[in-house]
Amino acid sequence: MLKIGLFVIYMGLLSTSSFANSNCEDYLAHLEKELESCEISYQENASTADMNEASYKAGDCAIKVGNQIFETYYTATAEDSKKLFDSHIRQIYAFSHHLYQGSDFSQKFNNGTMYNTMAITESYFAIKELVKKYLKEMKNQCEEAKELNVSL
Repeated sequence: MLKIGLFVIYMGLLSTSSFANSNCEDYLAHLEKELESCEISYQENASTADMNEASYKAGDCAIKVGNQIFETYYTATAEDSKKLFDSHIRQIYAFSHHLYQGSDFSQKFNNGTMYNTMAITESYFAIKELVKKYLKEMKNQCEEAKELNVSL
């Protein structure tokens, strides 16, 4: 009787984990589409401020997708993961500004608003790539969980 009870529980877990993994793949595909929609968009003849705002908005969109990953798949470490992610984002912005404006030459000649805009845009692309890496890793974990027949 105990063996039958354990078998029923095991089968219930299998069906739940297979459902969870199916949802995992669907949800990650949804997040991937959401990340794809995080694009820099502004009208022709946009001001520098409009371009900067558009780049920050696209970066914020990608950051939002990253945070959704943490809230769903990093629940045990969500707070620490978000802190690390936020720290990384700050470093991306600092690095991009340093890249375009940090050299001796740049400090003398590249101090116009165009270089600030370039740095913000570069940051957006780096943030988006970072979130793509998280999505890729979660896809790998999803597939691995499916093979092991466990849920995420």
